[in-house]
Amino acid sequence: MLLSALHHTAAYADAASLLAALNELKGHINGTITLTAAEVDTRKLTIDANDTSFASSSAIIAASLDLVRAYDTVLGPLWVARTLPARDSVTNDIHFTLYTVMQDIMDLTYKSATIASYESLLNGFKFGSSSNFPGACSPPADPNAVLTATLSASYLDTFGHSTFGDGSGTYARKPTGCYLAPGSIATVTVPAALVGSGFRIRVGAHSWDFSNKPEFKRLDWVSLVYSITAATTKIASPLGGGIYIEVPFPANAGVVSVQIKNAVRSPYFWRKVFTPRLRPNG
Repeated sequence: MLLSALHHTAAYADAASLLAALNELKGHINGTITLTAAEVDTRKLTIDANDTSFASSSAIIAASLDLVRAYDTVLGPLWVARTLPARDSVTNDIHFTLYTVMQDIMDLTYKSATIASYESLLNGFKFGSSSNFPGACSPPADPNAVLTATLSASYLDTFGHSTFGDGSGTYARKPTGCYLAPGSIATVTVPAALVGSGFRIRVGAHSWDFSNKPEFKRLDWVSLVYSITAATTKIASPLGGGIYIEVPFPANAGVVSVQIKNAVRSPYFWRKVFTPRLRPNG
């Protein structure tokens, strides 16, 4: 009992330290308090040490989003108002601290469980940097409009040499012809054959890790993946991006229709053995 209580207290203290650091950095940006360079550095290190608590409460989620909003409003978004120094010369100043917070939000906050519990907090939130990468996109005029995309949900083990490492643990990425506007929350509905069978939804085609790049051209990770564990899945991203169904090897679900609510159309080109369709429902 004592060990459990101590563990709970430690976890609470970590979350409290994270919340305080986020709020103090927002105050520094808004001018209600003034932090020295060393104090900004200390709060950056506090965030790094306690980042596992990023999605642990509505207060922390709200504080992290508010910090980015304050930075974008007062100082201007990264890659829009300024760039960061090269990776080997970056310091824990307010700009790199915000970069870290944004990456933590992408990596730790944007999960299915968080969207389910805190949808009202995430709905409408976007990074100002999204206008630079992957690009500005307005949400659909009618958030209740549903688009239907027809695609192949098969990734067969075919004869011949493997392509791009075909095999267990790999996925075929199937475009839906739909795009998630930054800050939007869309609902993806799939047939039963895709539920609980390893299929995934990806938001954002740029799935490459840039953490080994010498310069900061964007966040290191900008693509989000949501596992399909139910007939409907809510997806969100503060950056936005193309919406894809990822088909696990060696699935054989055939041609399926997927419905996507609150997304916008995107360019869609194909050369396939079946005729895919992208149309409004009804």
